[in-house]
Amino acid sequence: MTKTLSVLLSMPCVTRPQVRNCLSALVDRVRHRSHRMSFVRKKLPVKEAPFSLGAHLDEIDDIFSRNSVEEIVEALHHSGSSFAKQALKAIQKASPTSLKVFRFACIQARKLHFS
Repeated sequence: MTKTLSVLLSMPCVTRPQVRNCLSALVDRVRHRSHRMSFVRKKLPVKEAPFSLGAHLDEIDDIFSRNSVEEIVEALHHSGSSFAKQALKAIQKASPTSLKVFRFACIQARKLHFS
């Protein structure tokens, strides 16, 4: 849609009402497709996959609520569960700085309100 709009706006003979009509037609087409897809989704049986981390939520809350990245890594190391081993292996591949920046961003995100 962006490519179409840029092409239309680059044409000197196209007026704003023509662009508006073209955009309106594109929006209508998208809405129609969305409506068709919702009809198809209602007709198809959908099986939702179980939440893969559901069994580990208590462990996740306990380990990742620590005060520093170093404490999180230590808790993962001492846990010994298969989940903790996989998480530790993934964390050890990342740079320490990126882990600390990500943790800081998560803490800051908790303070945001989107109301």
